[in-house]
Amino acid sequence: AAASGATFHLLDLTPAPDPADPDLQRYLADRDGLKADLAARMKDRGERPTPVAIDRGAAEACYFFLPWFLTASIAAAAALGSR
Repeated sequence: AAASGATFHLLDLTPAPDPADPDLQRYLADRDGLKADLAARMKDRGERPTPVAIDRGAAEACYFFLPWFLTASIAAAAALGSR
């Protein structure tokens, strides 16, 4: 980033999720474990945890954590000298 002299213009920022969020930690460390947790939560709510429903829940979790990944990417670029 520093060598290119590039300037990044951020047009929109969403608040980053809490890095201590247990679902975020589970997503980063053990996605299959997150799916198991999601299935258990569905059962607790009286829903039927089908593979499609579990995958949908995991995809929603991924979408929810996207701002965190973007924030981490921006921080990494800044650490390399981008502004």
